[in-house]
Amino acid sequence: AAAGEIARRYGALLRHGVAVHAGPGNNGGDAWVLADALARLGAPVRVRAWGGDRPRTEDAAFEHDRARAAHAFDPPTGGERLIVDG
Repeated sequence: AAAGEIARRYGALLRHGVAVHAGPGNNGGDAWVLADALARLGAPVRVRAWGGDRPRTEDAAFEHDRARAAHAFDPPTGGERLIVDG
């Protein structure tokens, strides 16, 4: 639902990229879900994982693994027009 709302409100900015910052907890897991959903909508998404290579919670690790299996996310460059803090 969050990806749909972002696309509705900021669709013109999506083509310029989205920087997703995913923390190691469950909010970070939600950020991975959002990154996956936005990428499936065709947005160029870049993700930075904070707090280590693997999320600390089981749910967040599951979403991390699922999103990374579907997409090869590069880290943000600073040129993205939308930023998501997760």
